[in-house]
Amino acid sequence: MGNPHAILFDSGYDEVVLDQLGPEVSQNLPGGSNVEFVTVNSERQLGLIVWERGVGRTLACGTGPRRPVVAAALAGRAPFGEPLEVRLPGGPLEVTVQQGSLEVKIRGPARYVFSGEVSAR
Repeated sequence: MGNPHAILFDSGYDEVVLDQLGPEVSQNLPGGSNVEFVTVNSERQLGLIVWERGVGRTLACGTGPRRPVVAAALAGRAPFGEPLEVRLPGGPLEVTVQQGSLEVKIRGPARYVFSGEVSAR
């Protein structure tokens, strides 16, 4: 995926703890890491909250849903080759990982959620 991820399955933490634990885990890994908090709702559905290094908790991201699906499939907690629903605060995504190659396909909506300007000094 190109960037490091720490994945915590079935932590059961509330958002206050996640906001404390996310940066703590990230900062203790060389170069920092994204941190994914995963709840296995069923064999075909994961709940996911992503804490991105340098950003904080996010509604969704591109690489965050992929890593937990790969980890869940490798651990026998999710099937290979079949779409899983990954439920993020920003909405659900469909993620499929192929056995052997670990190729990952992700599908879901894209929505415009923010606009801003940064002045150069």
